[in-house]
Amino acid sequence: MKPQAYTDSLPHVQTDWSQTGTALVFTSILLVGLMVVVPVAGWAGMTIGAPKLVALLGAIAVVGGFYGLSVLLLRQLPLGLFVSLLVLSTFAANIPLASNEYIKPFPGSLGPQLWLVQLPLIGLIGYFLFTDRFNRSEITSAEYVYAGFVGWTLASALLTSAPRQDVALYFSLLMLQGFLVFSLSIRAVTANTIDLRTALYVLGVTVSGHALFGIIQLVNQGPVGLTYLGESIDYNQVAYEPLGLSNQVIVSGFTGHGYVLVALSLLTVPVLVTYAMQTRSWRRLIALVDVVFLIAIIRLSTSDAGRGAGLLIMFMLLTGVACVWMLNSRTISLDIPVFTEYQRSVSHSASHLFTTAAAMCLSLLILFYPSSKAGATSNEGTTPSSGTTGGATGGAPSEALSVPFFDLSNFGIRIQQYLVGFDLFVQYPLFGIGGANFAFVATDYGIRMKPNSSVAHALHNIYFALLAETGLPSLVLYVSTIGLVIYAGWRVINAQHNYRLFVIAFLIGMVGFFAFGFWTHAPIDRITAVLPFWILAGCLVGTANQERHSFKQK
Repeated sequence: MKPQAYTDSLPHVQTDWSQTGTALVFTSILLVGLMVVVPVAGWAGMTIGAPKLVALLGAIAVVGGFYGLSVLLLRQLPLGLFVSLLVLSTFAANIPLASNEYIKPFPGSLGPQLWLVQLPLIGLIGYFLFTDRFNRSEITSAEYVYAGFVGWTLASALLTSAPRQDVALYFSLLMLQGFLVFSLSIRAVTANTIDLRTALYVLGVTVSGHALFGIIQLVNQGPVGLTYLGESIDYNQVAYEPLGLSNQVIVSGFTGHGYVLVALSLLTVPVLVTYAMQTRSWRRLIALVDVVFLIAIIRLSTSDAGRGAGLLIMFMLLTGVACVWMLNSRTISLDIPVFTEYQRSVSHSASHLFTTAAAMCLSLLILFYPSSKAGATSNEGTTPSSGTTGGATGGAPSEALSVPFFDLSNFGIRIQQYLVGFDLFVQYPLFGIGGANFAFVATDYGIRMKPNSSVAHALHNIYFALLAETGLPSLVLYVSTIGLVIYAGWRVINAQHNYRLFVIAFLIGMVGFFAFGFWTHAPIDRITAVLPFWILAGCLVGTANQERHSFKQK
C-alpha cells in the first residue's frame, strides 16, 4: 500500500500557502521546536528529577510528533520529509554507540553514532521507493561519478593496510550518506516536491537560526549544556583591541563545530544578497542585516580560512552589484542575458543598490577588522568535545611571512601537513592510506599530537586529504562530481530559468565553500557540512534535469 493511502483517512487542513511558504512554515516549526521548546522542556524535566538524556529525548519526541502531525494534516508528506532532511542535516544531534575514549580520536564527526538526520533520510528513501521514484534510466552522470567516488573510498578502506580500517570504513559510510541525499534531492526536484530556490531559503533560515542561538553561546562565553542536540564549543582567546573587547568561544549553534557554521554561512550569504536585490521594504532590510550578522559570525570564528573565503565571495558579489549599478546608470552596456535579467529583477532606485552595497562594504570591514590572539593559536581541528586550545598541528609558527590583518602562525604547519600528504600520495598513489587516516600516521613524520589526544590533527586541506588517504582516482572522481554540479548550474543559467539568479548565488557560495576547504577538513568529514552541501547540489542537478526534460517535450 502506498503512503498516500494512509494519509487520505486523516483530516485535511487546506491553506493557500505556496510550496515555498509551506516549506518555511515546516522549517519554523522544527527550528522553534529544537532551539526553544526542546531546551526549555529538557531543563524543566531535569528540575523534577528526570535524567538529562531522557528529558531531552522526550522533548524531541514531542516536537517530532507535532511536526509529523502538521505534515500529515497538510498532506505534504514528501515536502515535510525533505524539509526535515535539510534542516536536521545541519544539527549535530547524535547518540554515540561507543565510549568517548573510542570515538574521540576519530576526525570530524566520524565514528559509531546515530544521527537525528538519519530519520528523515530513511523516511524519504522509503517514500521514493514506495512511490516508484527511482528510475534507472533517469540516473544522472553526476550520480554515476559520485557513486564511483564512494566505491573507491570503500575499496581504499578494504584494500589498503590502513592504520585504522574502522575509521576508513566510517569515512566511506559518511560519503555514502552524502551520495544518498544527493540522489534523493535530484529526484525530489524532478518530482516537483521542492525547487532549488525553496531549498536555499530553507537553508538560509536554518543557518540564521543557528547563528542566533550562537548569540546565547557568545553571551554565556560557553555552551549552555545541549550537547545531545549538537551544541559544541571550542575555545580560543581573541582580543579585538581597537574596541577593547575580547572573546574566548567559537560559536557553533547546533552544528557541532564553529567552523561548520562558517562553511554553512559561506553557502548562505550569496543567497541572502540575491534575495535582498530582488525584494523590497522590510524583507530586504532583514536580508541585509542577516548578511552582516553571518559575516560577523565568520569573523568571530577566528578562522582566517573562513575570513579569506568570505572576502572572496563578497568581492564577487560586489562585482555583480557594481555591474547592475553601471547598467542602471547606463555607464556600461552589456548584452549578457544574466545581467540584463538582474537589471530588470531588482529595484532601479539608487537607494536600493546603495543600501545593498553599503551592507556588503560593512561586511568587508568586519572581515578586515584586526584582532590578536591572547596566548592561543587557531584550533580549527580541535575535537569539539575536548574544548581545548592549541595549534592546528605540530610544528613551528611561520614567523617569516606576514600578511596584513591575517594570522599566519599556522601557515608553516599547514605546509608541513601538505608536504607529508603529498609524500603519502607518492607512496600510495592508487588507494592511499585509508580515508581519514592521516591523523594516525602524521606523528611518524614529525607532526605533533593534538593537545589532550593520542593522534595528530586531520589534514587541513580536503584535496590533499583525498589524495593522500584515498588516492588519485578518488580525488579525480570527487572533483569531477563537483565539476558536473557546476556544469548543471551552467545549463540552468543558459536555459533562461526563473531561478537562475539563485543558481549563480549558490555557485558563488560553492566557491567560498571549497576555498574554505583548501585550509580545513570540515567539508569532507563533518556530517553537518557534507549533507547540507550535497542536498543543495542535488537540487541544482535536479533543476537542470527538469530543464532537459522540458526541452525534450517541446
